[in-house]
Amino acid sequence: MKPQYFLSLHSYICLDRKYCVFLNVSTDRYMAMPRQTTEALAPWLAGWPPAASDEAIPADLAAVAEDLLGLGIFTTSPRDGKPVCAQNIHTPLRGIPATDGRPPIGSTFMAAAASARASHWAGHQLSKYSLRSLIQHILDRRPARAESNPDFDLRRASSLVDAFRRWHVFFSRPSACLFESLSLLHFLSTYRFFPSLVFGVISDPFQAHCWLQYRSILINDRLSRVQNFTPIMLV
Repeated sequence: MKPQYFLSLHSYICLDRKYCVFLNVSTDRYMAMPRQTTEALAPWLAGWPPAASDEAIPADLAAVAEDLLGLGIFTTSPRDGKPVCAQNIHTPLRGIPATDGRPPIGSTFMAAAASARASHWAGHQLSKYSLRSLIQHILDRRPARAESNPDFDLRRASSLVDAFRRWHVFFSRPSACLFESLSLLHFLSTYRFFPSLVFGVISDPFQAHCWLQYRSILINDRLSRVQNFTPIMLV
């Protein structure tokens, strides 16, 4: 009987023209593999076209699959795995609407305190917990159906993002996209806004990045930058 490999529950995958990239959130590590190699493995991958094969897996491909098993990216247990498929992630098409107004002074003081708390929370989480634990914490806090919330007021969200940025400048960490995104995510959650945290990659040369978006609306980055990345995980 043919071996069948599943993607482990804590791993994610994306494809671009040349490479297949895996992210293992348990180890917080990425791995890139030529797309051609991944496609050659297709008959032995759960959920991957074409139809499954009953033929024995060639020795060279078996060695690749065993390496992925050793890294915790693949599993042979259906109970501990999922189909080897990319998440369905909206491509950002536009940025959050701009706002010209300033919040009332009371709201400004509240936003300053909330921004400071959010930045402290993000720094504490990153220093104490693994990426896997962070992701689980975000999922536990997010209400069901937050992504499809019809009451998500983009104008108000834009005003809050603007207020956050005014105060977060005192805590900002250059080139620290996860800290910046976690800080804003925590800040917005205090106002009952729950955008998604998206991780993306460029395979050649390899780069990883993350940002916030709501459906196809980018919250905290530039479209010209984010659209260069292939999304690999949405939280």
